Amino acid sequence: MAPHLVEAGYSVIGHDIVKPPALPAELVFASDLASVANCKIVITMLPDGDIVEGVIKTLCTMGCKAKFIDMSSSHPDVSLRLYLALKADNISFIDAPVSGGVGRAQNACLQIMAGGDAEEVAQLEPTPS
Repeated sequence: MAPHLVEAGYSVIGHDIVKPPALPAELVFASDLASVANCKIVITMLPDGDIVEGVIKTLCTMGCKAKFIDMSSSHPDVSLRLYLALKADNISFIDAPVSGGVGRAQNACLQIMAGGDAEEVAQLEPTPS
């Protein structure tokens, strides 16, 4: 998914515990979370909500005030807890799990189901050109 964001003209910094073997030259790989703490938008796509919660809490302790978009398949209870905790600190959280699998991700054809404050979600929707 990250290469599609790069192709669309976005600046992308990727972080994972293991560096992928091949990355587009325009995609910056960060070896630690501190490298993404100053980003305006942080997208998580992780194995479960507990990991998402840990990553977001760690970033917040680093002073991160990004708009968080969780595209993992997190449990709704975890997503709601994160939304409420972040909202109390005036930080945006959007729950946006995807459907479609690896093939559709490679073809930029995923279905995204976004939930959160309506105006926050609307800001992320593509604008017709």
